[in-house]
Amino acid sequence: MKFIIIVLMMFPFISVNATTVIAKKSQLKLDEFHHHQTDTHHVEEMIKHEIEQKLVPYIYVNNDVIAWRTLSMNVKNYLTDQWKEGNLWGKNPSDAFEIKVGVPDTMTQKDVTDCILRLTVKVAINRPGEYTTMNFTQETMKP
Repeated sequence: MKFIIIVLMMFPFISVNATTVIAKKSQLKLDEFHHHQTDTHHVEEMIKHEIEQKLVPYIYVNNDVIAWRTLSMNVKNYLTDQWKEGNLWGKNPSDAFEIKVGVPDTMTQKDVTDCILRLTVKVAINRPGEYTTMNFTQETMKP
């Protein structure tokens, strides 16, 4: 918009249709919206991929409280880094994401005996308080 005004000031003999200016401005807003949507989708896919990679070693671990705490801390550290980089919304990390793992939050006792680890992560990617929920499942070592 500033560019158009500067051009008109430099070349007053050029006439610009007001609807053209509005249409260009609307197109810019639409492009910014698509760019934002692409960025948030990219961040969401990146977070999913990284958390899935963090789950892989748990194939060789017992499905117990120690594994749950370790996994929770690994994911928390990763998401805190994402928050610091500005990829997650919130005044502090606890506003930007939530991690749940273990009995009774994400698993039943049957899941534990069947060696199924379940993790739920909620992240605020688009705006504060608007969470995207991601559920992950990983088989663990049989006792």
